Amino acid sequence: MRDCIGCKLIYNDQVLSTDLFDKSSFMSGIILYEVIAFFNKKYLYLEDHMQRLESSSKMARLPLWISIDEVRTRLLELLKINDIDDGSINLVFNFSNDPVTFVTYINKPHNPSQDDYIHGIRTQLHFDIRTTPNIKFFLQDFRERAGKVIRDNNLWEVILVDKNDYITEASRSNVFMIKGNEVITAPLELVLPGVTRKHILEICRDLNIPVRERCVTFMELKKMDAVFLTGTTSKVLPVRYIGDWEFNAAHPVLLQIREAYEEAIKKHIGI
Repeated sequence: MRDCIGCKLIYNDQVLSTDLFDKSSFMSGIILYEVIAFFNKKYLYLEDHMQRLESSSKMARLPLWISIDEVRTRLLELLKINDIDDGSINLVFNFSNDPVTFVTYINKPHNPSQDDYIHGIRTQLHFDIRTTPNIKFFLQDFRERAGKVIRDNNLWEVILVDKNDYITEASRSNVFMIKGNEVITAPLELVLPGVTRKHILEICRDLNIPVRERCVTFMELKKMDAVFLTGTTSKVLPVRYIGDWEFNAAHPVLLQIREAYEEAIKKHIGI
């Protein structure tokens, strides 16, 4: 199956070969999903993802047909049947299929390089939004629009701008900005409640780094000293360019946060 590694996936209550499964059969329609990282065969912040899945289900008024405990059991089984230590999984609930389906599989890696973490990535503005941002829907049309911009311009990501000219999030990440020693990010109601975002805010509080959740216009964005993205697989990823605007990928506050998050990951998975 394209975009999938490992020999097995879980489809409802069955273990199936990835070679014989067609991803297109379950990745269209009304879909709630999660992407969860794992290291040393241990899931990172699994309970946070389960809580967000439950929240998405309730807000979307789309009841899950298996319990969260059953989801957790199947995720743990997925790691046992595939001999892969580190990576990420896709967890998909498709409400359009008949019968409705639950699928989980290990993603083909698409991670930042060490050079990306040191020197920062290239992005640009994208005047588009994810509808219902607090719900983790898989939005095929949105993904295709953002993906085309990324591919056509050789970018890592695009930074989303809404109809009020506010920076909201990125197509698959949350966005943080730094001015002086203050960290700024969009209000929660405008963005996906990212699991990594949540832990970065906790880290900032622990480190006594001032944080403000407020709206920032794209014209104000260019005045920021540093910008970074957060996500399940990208972790804390510095931005070097947004279009022609250049930012400090080695800003001391950014480096402090990135180092603290790496330590938090090690502590959580016990290494």
